[in-house]
Amino acid sequence: MRVLNLNGPVYGVCLAGDKDERPTFDQMGMATACLWAARSADSKYKVGCAILSDYSHSLVSIGYNGRYPGCPTEERASLEVGASQFVHAEQNALLRARWEHGESHSLFTTHEPCPECALLILAARHVRRIVLANPYAMPGRPRGSDLLREAGLEVIEWQS
Repeated sequence: MRVLNLNGPVYGVCLAGDKDERPTFDQMGMATACLWAARSADSKYKVGCAILSDYSHSLVSIGYNGRYPGCPTEERASLEVGASQFVHAEQNALLRARWEHGESHSLFTTHEPCPECALLILAARHVRRIVLANPYAMPGRPRGSDLLREAGLEVIEWQS
């Protein structure tokens, strides 16, 4: 079994099993999120996101954390929590999404969405399921996964 390792244990995502074994659509979704995380210039967290249609399994959108397009620098503004001035991977994916494949979608992300990204996912009203590879919590703030579950979305922690 081959895995994609992007400088940490979080990215143990199956890309392919035996040569005759086809990856599942969930494996493809998480592998796509990991692939796009590699594009991030962030020195602290490399986060990727992929949104797939639950009906056709088509790729609806991708995103990774980083500066806005055309920004004169790609570097983090600060290593402080919440001060990177990066657009989050989930935000980028939601901004670029083409929702032409119906109402039911799965969002795959390499890290648990922050509370603000969780609210954006809910506001988009197209995602019914979130698959996350790495739990993430900020002290004194609600967990994004808890907000999503409370709103009735299915949240799955990825087991590679």
